[in-house]
Amino acid sequence: SEADSATWPDPQPIPDALLPVPAFDCDLLPEPLAAWCSDVAERTQCPAEYPAVGMLVAIGSALGRRVAVRPNRQDDWHEFANLWGAIVGAPGVLKSPAISEALKPLRRLEAAEHERHELALSEWRAEAEAVKVRREAARYNAGKLAKKGHSFDAAALAVDDTAEEPHAKRYIVNDTSPEALGVILSHNPQGVLAHRDELAGLLASMDREGSEGARQFYLSTYSAKEPFQFDRITRGVTRIE
Repeated sequence: SEADSATWPDPQPIPDALLPVPAFDCDLLPEPLAAWCSDVAERTQCPAEYPAVGMLVAIGSALGRRVAVRPNRQDDWHEFANLWGAIVGAPGVLKSPAISEALKPLRRLEAAEHERHELALSEWRAEAEAVKVRREAARYNAGKLAKKGHSFDAAALAVDDTAEEPHAKRYIVNDTSPEALGVILSHNPQGVLAHRDELAGLLASMDREGSEGARQFYLSTYSAKEPFQFDRITRGVTRIE
């Protein structure tokens, strides 16, 4: 009624101020990480949540498919410790240094594994050359015997006792195509950490010509529960468990 409407106050603008956000407390992290997170935040003078996000994602990638959580006791639903992590802030708020500190343990593991792999690869190449020499010697001896009409061991010509080429254990990848990452994952079934310093660069790469399947690939491999298989005429078949 007109009498009721007269008692309504004049409309007021809807407040658009954001509610205050509680400061992140490093004690929310597991005990081994809390002191580390506080130390990084103090030394780099950045918000504590920046290194905290990096630490949790890095540890999740190191656990990979080794550990799963089963929320329900009576069924086989399980989730691995795979995490997406992104920190957002204006330029100059020390996002990259905070993430760099959080990833240092993984980078040390990556460097140590690279050295081990280089040594193993050198030994494998030497053995492969030795196998090649033995095979050529067997072929030469077989030729001499054949020319004289003698029999020779044909099976010796077909023996290939070269060991499989060693593959490096990987922990971190940066700028990689889905196909190349698929090859890495096929040799590292526990998973790796895909780190990009600029999130916009990762998103832009998914729209690049020839990389249309990148978004599907990242979303599919993120769960770590379903196999993924590349079938390419030029690259052959790559299966990721």
